[in-house]
Amino acid sequence: MGLNKQSYTAVVAIVGTKPLTQTFTAQFKDTPVFVYFVVANAIASLYNLVVVLVMRRLVQGRVQRLVHMIDMVIMVLLATGATTAASMAELGKNGNLHAHWNPVCNKFGSFCTRGGVSIVSSFVGVALMLAMNLLSAAANAPRGTVVAGGQ
Repeated sequence: MGLNKQSYTAVVAIVGTKPLTQTFTAQFKDTPVFVYFVVANAIASLYNLVVVLVMRRLVQGRVQRLVHMIDMVIMVLLATGATTAASMAELGKNGNLHAHWNPVCNKFGSFCTRGGVSIVSSFVGVALMLAMNLLSAAANAPRGTVVAGGQ
């Protein structure tokens, strides 16, 4: 998504017999939602890279619980970035008749396709982060303290 850019040239008027054209460009940085999406994924990627490189040196106990809590925050960051980008992508694809916003994906097809692929990939990343958080919580759970029946 960070490199997503497409231009579209349209005839906007005809003066005499000469058409006047205008070039429109769609970039991810034109919309704050897509900038948030890119920054959230960059933060999550950098954090996960640091954790993978440093995790072998971390000791059991409080540090792993802290990493687990930060993992959950990163998962929420990824989820919010993906959902906000998905809502903007839906607006770009279908428009909003009540606000008189026209769809733009019919003009910027490859921009929308590449953006859609990155949003779906981000949702896959959110699902993987959720699975990793559940496994981390199960691994860090105390053993041998089973309370039955709420007693």
